[in-house]
Amino acid sequence: MKILITIPHAFLGPNGTERRTERNLYGSESNLASERAAALLRCVSALHQNFGANQRLIGPADMPCNPDHASITIVVCTAGDQHLVGHLPPGLVHHHATTMHPRLLGFACHALLKANLGSFDWYGYVEDDIELTDSMFFDKLAWFNAAFGPKALLQPNRFEVSTGPVPKLYIDGPVLNDASTGAFQDVSLRPRMIAPALGRSLVFQKTTNPHSGCFFADRGQMAAMADHPEYGQFTTAFSSPLESAATLPILRCFDVYKPAPENASFLEVRHIDQRMLDVVVQYTRQRDGLAKHVSEIGA
Repeated sequence: MKILITIPHAFLGPNGTERRTERNLYGSESNLASERAAALLRCVSALHQNFGANQRLIGPADMPCNPDHASITIVVCTAGDQHLVGHLPPGLVHHHATTMHPRLLGFACHALLKANLGSFDWYGYVEDDIELTDSMFFDKLAWFNAAFGPKALLQPNRFEVSTGPVPKLYIDGPVLNDASTGAFQDVSLRPRMIAPALGRSLVFQKTTNPHSGCFFADRGQMAAMADHPEYGQFTTAFSSPLESAATLPILRCFDVYKPAPENASFLEVRHIDQRMLDVVVQYTRQRDGLAKHVSEIGA
C-alpha cells in the first residue's frame, strides 16, 4: 500500500513569542514556536510510526513486525520562511516551498495530490496539528468503501484529550442550519448507514459538519475530486480558506459521513492543539464552582 500525505504548515506567531488570544483562532497564528514545532513533529512522526516500515519486536532476532506496512510519502507545503520545518529531524518529510500566502497553502496541497494521480493507493490532506494514532486507519476506510460504495466517503471524528474533568472531547459537533454544508449535501437523504463488523452493528451518519482538519481518498475517489472543475481553486465557501481546503474537495463530490456518537471512536484523529477542550474545561469548572457555591449558601 502506497500512501501520499500532504500537510499545509505555517508559523505566523509574531517572533514566536506571543501566546494565543481570543482573536487568534488558529494555532499557526498564535502559539510559541516550540509548541508548534512539537505539534508538527507529532503529526509527522505518528504517520511514520503507524504506517511506515521498520517496525520490530524486541528480542534476540529483533523480529520484524507488521510486514504488510505501507510505503508512506509525506510532503509539507510552506510559504516563504514562515515555517518550522527546519526543526524536524532530517528524512521525515519532503519540503515543498512556495511563495503563496500562508492561508492558501491547502490549495498548494491540492495541486500536489492531483499531480500524483495514479501513483498511490491512498491520498491524504492533514493539517499540521492532527495526529493519526490508529494503525488500522486505512484498513477501516477500505472496509467502509467496500461496504457502502465509492459515492460515500468517511471522515474521522476529531478529538482532544486532557486529564481534567472532561477527559475526551469530540470537537466537531453538528452544525444547525448551516448553509455551507446544505449547499453541497442533503443530510436527510440516506442519513444513517449500518453495517456489521467486529461483532457489533456500526452506525455512520451523514454529517452537517464534515470538517475534520483532514481528508483521505482512495485512487478512484481522488480522481473524482481532481476532475471537479473547482478542485484546487481558491475559495472561502466553507467558513474560511483553511476549512475550505480541508473540507470542500470531499463535500463537492461525495456523501460525507462520520462514525455516529454511539461508535465515535471507530475512526478518529487527535487534535493536538486542544484549544476547544480548554474552553470546555474552564466552563465546566466555573459551572461546578457556581453550583457548589449555591449549595453552600442553601445549606
